[in-house]
Amino acid sequence: MGACGGAAPRGSMETEGPMRVTLSVLKADIGSVGGHTLPSPAVLAAVKEVVEEVKGSLLLDAYVFHIGDDIVFLLSHTRGWPTPPFTSSLSRPMVEVS
Repeated sequence: MGACGGAAPRGSMETEGPMRVTLSVLKADIGSVGGHTLPSPAVLAAVKEVVEEVKGSLLLDAYVFHIGDDIVFLLSHTRGWPTPPFTSSLSRPMVEVS
């Protein structure tokens, strides 16, 4: 609850009352060299590294995995929806490694 009894602002980390947690699932269809089998180990490692950097500040927790050549992010955060502010941070490794 906010100071006036209304809802806490989006992204608020107040300690009173229940915390609103958003689960986001993002899919990055980046392709791969050998067809649609799996992302390169270098790209997957770079993505996981960036996610680890923002875990604890922008993210409560995260799990990165792949389905075929698509990289999938399962993210928990308090930033709400529609657009979490960290999505641009997560696209950085794909540009740097490709």
